[in-house]
Amino acid sequence: MSPKQKTILKEFINSVDSTSTLRDFYNQEIKNIREELNTQIDKTQNKAVKIKLQEIFKLIKELDKKYTIKSEHLVDLLQYHNLLEELSKANGQI
Repeated sequence: MSPKQKTILKEFINSVDSTSTLRDFYNQEIKNIREELNTQIDKTQNKAVKIKLQEIFKLIKELDKKYTIKSEHLVDLLQYHNLLEELSKANGQI
């Protein structure tokens, strides 16, 4: 598990009772993930992979105030970070 994933789990555990704090944390992580994913898309050479990543990028969205964070959202964040780690390796950054 990467340090970013550990931080996500820690925040989820610490803020499970505070919906607004957890949602703010989630939305900030989504912003960071989108920025990093956009950078990785630019560095990706394979056109088919680039198209798939662009479609994934479109699916990653922040949550409105009417939503509460669920365990599925936590899993999404962990998987996004795993994807970014794999992209970094593939693009020769690690």
